[in-house]
Amino acid sequence: MKRFFPLFVLMVCLLGVRPVWAVDLISIANVPLDASADKATDARALAQKQGTQQAVKQALQQMASDPAAVTDAMLSAANIDSRYVYATDIVREKVSARRYQATVTMHLYTAKVRELAVRLGLNPHDQPRGSTLVIPFWQDASEAWRTTFPPDQTVAIQEAVGASGVTLLGSADPAQAALKALTILPLSTHPIITDLRARYPSTTIRYVAFQPQDIAIHVSVLVPESGGMRLLGEFDQPLNAGEAPSAPTYKAAMTQALTLLQGDLASADPAAGQITLTLTITIPDVKERFQALNTVRTAPDVVSANVQDITPNALRLSVILKGEGTQLQETLITSGYTLTALDKITWTLGRGE
Repeated sequence: MKRFFPLFVLMVCLLGVRPVWAVDLISIANVPLDASADKATDARALAQKQGTQQAVKQALQQMASDPAAVTDAMLSAANIDSRYVYATDIVREKVSARRYQATVTMHLYTAKVRELAVRLGLNPHDQPRGSTLVIPFWQDASEAWRTTFPPDQTVAIQEAVGASGVTLLGSADPAQAALKALTILPLSTHPIITDLRARYPSTTIRYVAFQPQDIAIHVSVLVPESGGMRLLGEFDQPLNAGEAPSAPTYKAAMTQALTLLQGDLASADPAAGQITLTLTITIPDVKERFQALNTVRTAPDVVSANVQDITPNALRLSVILKGEGTQLQETLITSGYTLTALDKITWTLGRGE
């Protein structure tokens, strides 16, 4: 699989200088590129530009509170270019004298896409806390590793994942191709795991391993932990004698694996006991409004406080709290602010007289 990086990243590599920041990326898989021009190089450049706009559109739809609000007309006026792209992985490619066709995975800068979402008024929601990335891989001791499922099996697994709250790493992701190096052994320090943790910093990565055998697929569900891997559970998905694993078989296996994962997520959900509060700061002075915002963020029971809307005289915040917000109330009142509770999750904050 080929990977193309923007010029700056290539310069960093050539100069032997390593960036000191962790790059937070959104990966959009299976982006089709297809364009024609007088020359193949021009066709490729046009295809990449169109593909970038399509990838950014999908990323915005994932972030936007209303995905339907993301329109092609909106994006055409947004001047989207390669600045949003960290790297592009080419899955398939076909080049002729005047046409360029490819299927790629584009890795986009999360921060830049989020900035664009804010600028376009899409009201991006917070990244789900405790989201889970499931990586299916399979090993047959009698064969070489195979890390890309046939299309019908991939669709079946995606259907099983459905609305279960987990993300399935696509076969076009570069990590999927590298999974041939993995076995069901301690993996916590493996380079692939390290890379995935850097790319998905707020995500819990769990693994579903499929191991085809003569009369069953042996399925193992694993969770990385300090010092190795914890086996969350394992089971056999039966096959008829001599039967090749089919799409329904893999769907049934993934559905059962997800049942194990959901049980584990429920017991370790970091959002358990949290509430989301809408807090409007109605203080006319701009400086004092933002001082109030900092006071909110420093309260012991505040997990996060993100600005959702700014008006000439107010800030509207989305605040995630541990518990009922008692410590936040005490912090604000002690600091001289007044609170009005319209209901349990809608508060207004002003300056005390």
